Amino acid sequence: MVTINSESGTMTLLPAAPGKCQECASTHDADQPHNAQSLFYQVRFQMLHGRTPDWRDALSHCTEDVRKIWTDALAGHGIDVEAGQINQPMKGHRR
Repeated sequence: MVTINSESGTMTLLPAAPGKCQECASTHDADQPHNAQSLFYQVRFQMLHGRTPDWRDALSHCTEDVRKIWTDALAGHGIDVEAGQINQPMKGHRR
């Protein structure tokens, strides 16, 4: 369970279900990245670190080989991991 207190109030995030990764609430092998698209992961990370996570954070505990495989696979889906993208940019979306 993660709890934060701030000027605007208190927020508590209950633990992930038993058998799920306690970081991202997904099912994955320990040597694989956390699910950066998981709302649980995003909220928990924000609570602990005060910023939004991205795939670099989700991959940070992985070996260099695993990071390369995932970075290449995500790039194949139009996601630029090094730019901090979590999802493929929407077509026609302007920043």
